[in-house]
Amino acid sequence: MWKYSGGFYLGDVLRLDFKTLKNDTIYQENKPKYIIKTSIGYFGYPTELIIKDIESGDEGRYVGK
Repeated sequence: MWKYSGGFYLGDVLRLDFKTLKNDTIYQENKPKYIIKTSIGYFGYPTELIIKDIESGDEGRYVGK
């Protein structure tokens, strides 16, 4: 689970699963909507995501909870 931290807003809580995520792209209704631009973490476990909206180019920050 990912909690909103700033920038482009996709909701208070972001939940990703295998149906919506392929490689670095988040899909909605089988269409690519967002790109995971950066995944920051340690020991192979991401703690922060920077997500970019494909249409607008806006970016949002989400942190692992």
